[in-house]
Amino acid sequence: MKLSKTLCYMPFIVMAVFLMPAFAATPIGQLASFDSIATEGWVDTGTTGLPTGRMLQTPPGDANFNEGTGSMKINFTPPILNIHKEIEVVRTFSPVLDVNYQTQAITLWVWSADVNDSRFQTGSSRLKEVVLYDSTVGTSRHIGRFTVPPLKNVGWNKVIAPFRNFMWMAGKGAGAPLIKPGVVEWNKITQIGLFMSCLPYYGIGNPIYMDNLWLELAPAPIARPYQISSCDNIVDDLWDELRGSGVMLQTPPGDANLLGWKDPNGSMMIDFRVYGVAKSDICPSLSFVPALDFSTDYNDWAITVWLWTDLVLDSKLKEIILHDAEWNLGRFRVPLTLSPGWNKVVARLDEFLWNRVGNDIITISPDEVRKDAILSMEIWTECHPGGGNQIYLDDFRFEPAVEALSEATIVNADRTFTPITVDGNPADWAALDDSDVVDFDLQAVPDPNGNLHVKYRLAWDPDYLYILVQEQPGDGVATEAANLAAFSDSALGVSEWYDSLALYFDFTNNRYPGIASHISFYLFLGLSSTGRTDLMFPLTNGRWSDQGGVDLAAIANGSVATSGTLGSRVIEAKIKWSDLDSAIDWWRLPEGGLAAAVTAKPGSGYIFGCDPRLCDTEMLDPPWTAEKGLAWLSNGEPSGTGIYAKDVRLVCSAADLDFDCDVNFKDYAQFAEKWLNDGCNNLNGFCNGADIVIDGTVNMIDLAEFAQEWLSE
Repeated sequence: MKLSKTLCYMPFIVMAVFLMPAFAATPIGQLASFDSIATEGWVDTGTTGLPTGRMLQTPPGDANFNEGTGSMKINFTPPILNIHKEIEVVRTFSPVLDVNYQTQAITLWVWSADVNDSRFQTGSSRLKEVVLYDSTVGTSRHIGRFTVPPLKNVGWNKVIAPFRNFMWMAGKGAGAPLIKPGVVEWNKITQIGLFMSCLPYYGIGNPIYMDNLWLELAPAPIARPYQISSCDNIVDDLWDELRGSGVMLQTPPGDANLLGWKDPNGSMMIDFRVYGVAKSDICPSLSFVPALDFSTDYNDWAITVWLWTDLVLDSKLKEIILHDAEWNLGRFRVPLTLSPGWNKVVARLDEFLWNRVGNDIITISPDEVRKDAILSMEIWTECHPGGGNQIYLDDFRFEPAVEALSEATIVNADRTFTPITVDGNPADWAALDDSDVVDFDLQAVPDPNGNLHVKYRLAWDPDYLYILVQEQPGDGVATEAANLAAFSDSALGVSEWYDSLALYFDFTNNRYPGIASHISFYLFLGLSSTGRTDLMFPLTNGRWSDQGGVDLAAIANGSVATSGTLGSRVIEAKIKWSDLDSAIDWWRLPEGGLAAAVTAKPGSGYIFGCDPRLCDTEMLDPPWTAEKGLAWLSNGEPSGTGIYAKDVRLVCSAADLDFDCDVNFKDYAQFAEKWLNDGCNNLNGFCNGADIVIDGTVNMIDLAEFAQEWLSE
């Protein structure tokens, strides 16, 4: 750093780093002083050899920044030729640079005339990227890009670009493949580029000045627990708006809309109606410099934030999104808020679903994520279809992950020792007393849709999961598919043209059912009074927004049969565990797979998510008729842990507490140990199974159930 800037302009020197604590930079070497850009060999790559006046040497004492010895000036309105929206200047190093990407960073000083232009991208200029080139040999050249966070101050800002924050590609252009840091020739960095843009491409932005390019030690990783943003000053915290300009606002202390919120210093307000224009999607963003490193404790942490909403017009915090250094994108879908006012959102890192940027359909294993280089976080807020009330966000933190208390209802699936014959005749189920019945009546859900009413139950053995669905009187008109081809033509969405029950399965029970890409397996079962054996089709691996998600291999050894008449139609089906193991992504399955999980003990005790969706559609011919219905138990998407969510537990008997398929003194000892305990929940295995009826307490009701099971052995 030059002496004049250090002594005379210290008040303006603030690092353009996301909430980084002060650190003593250790200079390793100066890469460019910018005192003479011609001598240092800087080249304007867009107009090499043309005197456009885009890249200029500032004279000593330039009035714009009072620099004593000069710097580089980038001018978006040159005196001749055209105005420019993007400019990259590059310097070649000889000999090449040899750097340590784990511990070092590039730093430079950037002067901006208008911080709002840099932050909210409403027009004018910004330093957008620092670019590295490791080889100049044809197509083998590797190119690394560091996205510069928004500048904080009008005037001088220090930009820090740790090498671990760079994303690398094998070649230039949008189609170039991504590469991992181990492929990069870190001892052969031949060029450094500075890429600038003027948004929204008017080419009339203020000039940018740059000075003092150094190689330094990178800041140390952030220690946790950690406050990401207090939201007391969203400008100081360096929030950047990616979509919906002008709607991310700072609330003043004591804002009346916050209804007594204890933080007197303000929060972030998302306003879906700004200047009379409705906004439907708003996505504030933060960059992490240095990159967050969760490589050893990813599953142990969560992002938390307080959310205020009045639940009017569907204004909501929809997703928390993370980006890593290899263009992987992780999404946490925020459950629907059930009560107005302030609610704490907890986004466990192990509950994020990851995919490649630009391809939301194909998900990837968490093992493919660069957990040592999480670069940024987005907060996707939405009002659908647009123009809702404000929501407020406050106090973002990294906190230890705590397993959530689930309010999901657990239903037992009984073990059958005689394989059930799938023929549409429910007689096989008569002896399965512990297969709990789920009653799903469209007339009983919030905001009823349709009048179809079914009861269903599950059973199991080491090879198969069995399903029985029985229609109850109530539906006035039946709509039945003629065959599987008609029922499963999801390209037209026609599975929703016929009466059916669909089940969302979450075999790791750690996602939010109702969010398609989070679910392991989605099974459609059609109701029919004509004795069909084909009205069943599956979607797997959260890809059912794409037709490639249909995976008949998942039911290759399964079968289905229907029977009955209108008002008493029956579906009977079975699915083979090993087929599911082969068809479903391994990270969506319990460790070792389903076939192992269900036989871990003779009576299993294995629990998974299974949420129903009922379709009652009197659509005999397009368009829709007056009567139609399509709903979850909650009508809206279930949360997976909320009061409408359904979990399934595989048992031999509800009183078989040690899962050995016997109810004896060993089970009684386990029951007696928990006698009169309350607070039974999913975190303690419902008091190790002693809470037999799953009502939160071990009492006389459970004892009566236990005695009945014992006496029936």
